[in-house]
Amino acid sequence: MDRLDLNGSWKLAVIKHGEFLQMPHTPATCSEVYAIGTIDAAVPGNFELDMERAGLVPDPSYGLNVLELQQYEDRHLFYARDFAYGGAPDGTRAELVFEGFDTMGEVFLNGVPLGRADNMFIEWRFPLNAPVAGVNEIVVHIEPACIAARDAVYSAGNLAPAYCYPMLRLRKAPHTFGWNIMPRIVSAGLYRPVYIDHVPAAHIKQAYLMTLSIDAFKLGAELELFYEFETPDGDISHYTVDCEGVCGDSRFAFSGKPWFTAGKLRARLENARLWQPKGAGHPDLYSVAVSLKKDGITLDSKAFKHGIRTVSLKRCGIATIPDASEFHFEVNGRKTFILGANWVPADAFHSRDRERLPRIMELLDEVNCNMVRCWGGNVYEDDYFYDRCDELGILVWQDFSFACANYPFDPEFCEVVRREATAVIRRLRGHACLALWAGDNENDMFMPYGRDPNLNRISREVLPDVLLFEDPIRQYLPSSPYIDKEAWKTGDPWRVMNEGHVYNFVEYFKSAVYSKNQYKFISETGYTGCPSVESMRKFISPDKLWPWHDNEEWDLRSVSPDGSAGIYKRRIGFMAEGTRIMFGAIPGNLGDFALASQVFQAEAHKYLIEMFRVGMWGKTGIIWWNLIDGWPQFSSSIVDYYFGKKLSFQYTKQSQQPLLLAFAEPAGNKQRLALKAVNNSGRARDFSYAVCDAMTGETVLHGRNCIEDNVCLSLDSIPYTLYEQRFYQIEWECGDLSGRNHYLSGEPPFNLETYRGFLRRVYDDYI
Repeated sequence: MDRLDLNGSWKLAVIKHGEFLQMPHTPATCSEVYAIGTIDAAVPGNFELDMERAGLVPDPSYGLNVLELQQYEDRHLFYARDFAYGGAPDGTRAELVFEGFDTMGEVFLNGVPLGRADNMFIEWRFPLNAPVAGVNEIVVHIEPACIAARDAVYSAGNLAPAYCYPMLRLRKAPHTFGWNIMPRIVSAGLYRPVYIDHVPAAHIKQAYLMTLSIDAFKLGAELELFYEFETPDGDISHYTVDCEGVCGDSRFAFSGKPWFTAGKLRARLENARLWQPKGAGHPDLYSVAVSLKKDGITLDSKAFKHGIRTVSLKRCGIATIPDASEFHFEVNGRKTFILGANWVPADAFHSRDRERLPRIMELLDEVNCNMVRCWGGNVYEDDYFYDRCDELGILVWQDFSFACANYPFDPEFCEVVRREATAVIRRLRGHACLALWAGDNENDMFMPYGRDPNLNRISREVLPDVLLFEDPIRQYLPSSPYIDKEAWKTGDPWRVMNEGHVYNFVEYFKSAVYSKNQYKFISETGYTGCPSVESMRKFISPDKLWPWHDNEEWDLRSVSPDGSAGIYKRRIGFMAEGTRIMFGAIPGNLGDFALASQVFQAEAHKYLIEMFRVGMWGKTGIIWWNLIDGWPQFSSSIVDYYFGKKLSFQYTKQSQQPLLLAFAEPAGNKQRLALKAVNNSGRARDFSYAVCDAMTGETVLHGRNCIEDNVCLSLDSIPYTLYEQRFYQIEWECGDLSGRNHYLSGEPPFNLETYRGFLRRVYDDYI
């Protein structure tokens, strides 16, 4: 389909709501918008960034400046531009496409309304019925989200964070109203590309290739193509639908005569090349073309990548019943231990997401993740993200964009959700990486007044109904954590679930909250650590860099929507308390404070990941929070907004090596540390190893062994005393998987200078 790009330079008028109400009519032409007074605007873009470039607002990422943006939450936006147009090619129709319209408003062509948009998450298409040959004008009016939200109906049974009530009815990214990981920036704009599509009269509307089953031993696969096309022809007896695919030396081709404009074709493929997740093999992708032909002449075609694989979530029972509980993923029939990161907004301004994604995806690959969980407070990510996950073999757990609230269940809102889910599923379902749909983030926890979360019509009825017809081969989890009927009946669901979110910022990371948790799978957990001092200087004013307490800039970057909210502001205090627990005192200068907090976070990440890995298969996966910040702040990310790697990035990467040697924590009254080997590399391995006491230089363990894939093996043990502090270096040789690790033995408090010395000697390349 031929496209006319409308990205680039536009004009923008920004008007207060009160002034808009005084206007005799809504400006609908470029001249009417220009008469108001405009600034230069970029599309894709966000209006605050345009205002910053125009010198109207200061850099929101610095100091307290972001608070100034809240005065613009009542602004109406008018985007305007003209474009030269030669008309739609013969046999096509023109559609004006907005891939990202944030959030509610109206579109005009040459002063005539084209239609309205009311959802940030989906693509909007408007037929261009009357463009003229020559110069045309587009005007886009975007209404202030918080004002538009007032027209909706709210009920006493609704529940949301105090700053976020507009999200209950608006289909706008929840984080934009203020979250503990993102600032309050109730932004607006055309944040993804805008263009004119020329759609052939006869064209393919849907082409979804599914892998129904595979034989992992014989490498056979059964494929099914669902298609739907549109044509002006009444007689389609001369039509065919063809599907061809190639991946290296493997090819398939099948074709069928359609009896209707929608249907299915099936094919059997032998010697298939399977898409494998990271660590289990190569993520092979077929280049596929689906063609609509008439008398052998191609009328339209769609090209895409397809990975032949099966993915399933095996989930049953409750965790307190021995041998009757399960929560694990299988890819191509093989149990797959999950090492994953939570994915939060790439940027507070979503027009900047795309430029940041390539470097972020490199980090995700480098840290050895085989899954990423797309958190429900975000937008549905750019296509580039899913394409790269396909190519890298990284599975995607995709939340629908609902988070931490009790949303309305009335028929009107359910229909809004149904339309959104249909559009999102159709856009993403073709990706091999997409492993699981989840209804929301933590909404089961937000069902108010002791009500059963299984009454939630959005997650229990609407979304699974849409998935049943739009993506029937994928599994669905209603919420995370998910309180099913069985868990609810126990009267204490939090103590019996087998998947959950675990945070305990007020205690040591080896506390019973973590060490004795019942979860087989943790889908959120983490600790806060400072970014580097170099990064802090980029967003904190010089006179506010220190001390950390009674500091409004630190509080705002904790992240608090207004710099004073207790539930958010406490994060800085928790981080300081972590340094006290770890090292006996809160450091008295910025450099030591930043280092101590990073050590605490890094050791916590390492402990949590390794606790789960050496507990395989009683434990089946961990998705920590989170990879990288979308905003300069103090947070649980392991990479800061400026791509500065915290110490926790290095420790996490180390703990997620395909072949890992690590000490298991002593259990009960045992006075020995057991050295374990964990192999998730895709094949059996022979290796040699040595463990050295970094304080004395003495080698305390060494040996050789072999380990099968997907197992945890006990190797040897050394004496352990609770009150004796040691820093053990662990190294192993295994060809391409040679590696290193360490273990901090004993109980805190440790000495910060001693630990700094360990870092210099053992990890000189990290610091």
